[in-house]
Amino acid sequence: RLHELINMLGTTKLGAELLKDAETAGVQIQTDVLRGSHGCYSSEQNAVRLNAGDSFERQVVTLAHELRHAQQYKRGLQLDAFLDQPKDYLHSQWMIEADANVVSCLVAWDLNQQGNSKPMQAYAEENGHIFTPFAAEAEKGGISCPDILKKGHTWYLTYAADNGEHQQICVASSPD
Repeated sequence: RLHELINMLGTTKLGAELLKDAETAGVQIQTDVLRGSHGCYSSEQNAVRLNAGDSFERQVVTLAHELRHAQQYKRGLQLDAFLDQPKDYLHSQWMIEADANVVSCLVAWDLNQQGNSKPMQAYAEENGHIFTPFAAEAEKGGISCPDILKKGHTWYLTYAADNGEHQQICVASSPD
């Protein structure tokens, strides 16, 4: 099954890049019983672990997400809870997760464009607040770069606040 996951992810341009980087860096991919998580990347073990209890379709997008974390780590994007200011640490953690979520969206979207909507549906089921605005932009042709976080790019998520007003938050951004 793990071989099938890797093959499916490799059918997307971004997935193939993630897998190539992982192979170069010696990242191991494993399944395990995880509680409360779809997956994780361990820099100490240099391994991605996927929740064996998740559906195949969910594991595909989780694999992309966790391989992105491996890329982030290998490229020097690391947090230090002892040295970073709490506000900076939390903001950085949020941006790291946002970036990995965008990768999940891109892979799910690409698989959908290939005629396989199940990974997209599995991701959107739990992460509709992320995937719905992403898909709306993709349908308009707004997602053309395999790396949405290219220099100078910002992606905003619009949501309805408690008072009924619509507000935007920056989901992902890169420096100018």
